[in-house]
Amino acid sequence: MTTAGPDFERAPTCSDEPNILYAWGRDAPELHLPKGVGFKVGGDTGIQYIVLQVHYMTRLGPDYSGVAIESTVEPMEKRASTLLMVTGGTLPPNAKETFETACVIDEDIEMHPFAFRPHTHRHGEMVSFCIFFSPTNYYLPPSSKRS
Repeated sequence: MTTAGPDFERAPTCSDEPNILYAWGRDAPELHLPKGVGFKVGGDTGIQYIVLQVHYMTRLGPDYSGVAIESTVEPMEKRASTLLMVTGGTLPPNAKETFETACVIDEDIEMHPFAFRPHTHRHGEMVSFCIFFSPTNYYLPPSSKRS
């Protein structure tokens, strides 16, 4: 819980399944959604609160963390969401290992992935991203490999 002061409402993180709208990591660029794209919150979405959670490796000084949020009641042309993909496994000391994750989208929807954020701490050497339309038809974005 925060100790920021009496003017801030305090609440725990999600009691049910968390829904990550946005995640940022050190040295990552800012997220600017394309025009006409937005996250839908409130109403019947199941998202009634937005919680800012900040994780630190070491405390470097005063905390001025924050996120600027623009909101509107106007409908957006396209809806943004975050797809969280997680791997599991064991990485023994001084070993090299490959972890892979995949997701099958079995819905008649049109998706336009425009960003991805690897999260490997200091252990990862490379993270790549690929969209498969079929075993022989795939798209590898030009900047999909992060070393």
